[in-house]
Amino acid sequence: MQRRSNVSDEELEALLPHLELSTDAYDRVRRRISIRFSVMVLILLVRIIVSLFFSEYHYVSVVEHELLNKVVADTVLYSRLIFLTLGTILYFYCFRYNRYFRSVNVAALVVICCLIAADIEVYILGGMQYFTWQTGILALLRFVALGLIFLNYLDVRQ
Repeated sequence: MQRRSNVSDEELEALLPHLELSTDAYDRVRRRISIRFSVMVLILLVRIIVSLFFSEYHYVSVVEHELLNKVVADTVLYSRLIFLTLGTILYFYCFRYNRYFRSVNVAALVVICCLIAADIEVYILGGMQYFTWQTGILALLRFVALGLIFLNYLDVRQ
């Protein structure tokens, strides 16, 4: 026997306004967030391709392979890729269906900030001897992704 809710969608939206964007607000920011999300996915794809196929240009990969054995460093890389893929799918799903998008957007901000902090630790730990203009561009791309997610956050909060 399936239970039916007595609460209408309008009442639910009024009771839990922080879980979704209103229809008007969602329609207003949908195009901008779609463009930013597409750019973020492109940036992530570039970083993934570089870390998998050109790891000598990916600073974190170079330092991790120096500090850890190859199996452990590769496991860390693949774990991050799986986590990133699942997070991207969740972000897209929540945005597409306007479900819990505010919360997921804040979580994405926190995760990106944590990843940047971890990268800074690796830069300090590994020293700057491997830092090249290519690794600088890859680090800058992460800050661009952070900026795009922050702009999405600002749009969602309005």
